[in-house]
Amino acid sequence: MRIKGYDGKTYRICSETDLTGLIDDIQLEGSGLRYTGDDRNLEFSANGKTTTIGIESGFQWDGASIPGFAQWLIGKPTDKAFRVPSLVHDAGYEDRTKRVLHDVIFYYLLRELEQVPVWKAWLMYAAVRIGGHVYYAAETSRFWRSIKGILSRA
Repeated sequence: MRIKGYDGKTYRICSETDLTGLIDDIQLEGSGLRYTGDDRNLEFSANGKTTTIGIESGFQWDGASIPGFAQWLIGKPTDKAFRVPSLVHDAGYEDRTKRVLHDVIFYYLLRELEQVPVWKAWLMYAAVRIGGHVYYAAETSRFWRSIKGILSRA
């Protein structure tokens, strides 16, 4: 699949790992999700280079970050169609590597693995491009930490 990144580059993405069955290892826990399977390394090819994203057993995340006001249109953060893409995306963000690449992989998984409609996948991709900066910058900036706090309450 070819995806135009918001960094201006075109990415050719494909999964090098069989992701079938991964959904079976994701459990609802409180208002979030937990990966209960074995530790795994997922490999994706992006423009001919392999990117590996490690998923550790017990990894917890909040699902797809969908603000309350948009859930009537997009869906709930823990909806089944968003579980694997949000797991891979959030685990990738934990590595603190190239953010745009994890966002592009998120879009790829929404479309190719879960067949989320183009308009919805595009909106979710745009949201992680905008909101992801807040997550990354929150570790080094008091201003962005406060924005992250406000967004987490939305």
